Amino acid sequence: MCLAAEVGLSGEVRAVSRIDQRLAEAEKLGFREMYVSHFNGKGLDMARFGLRVQPVARLDEMLSGLFG
Repeated sequence: MCLAAEVGLSGEVRAVSRIDQRLAEAEKLGFREMYVSHFNGKGLDMARFGLRVQPVARLDEMLSGLFG
């Protein structure tokens, strides 16, 4: 599992640049799931990648996905 985003002080998950490149690299490294900012997930063709992409808006959403 991997995360490509910035986390703000109030827990918001912010977008990062070159998300396509980051997803492709994570796939090459063998990751199966990646959490990204929901802002990055909006225009992203998630079917292109062989890993599950989870767009989240807040850190607590990501932690809930990780730990139930």
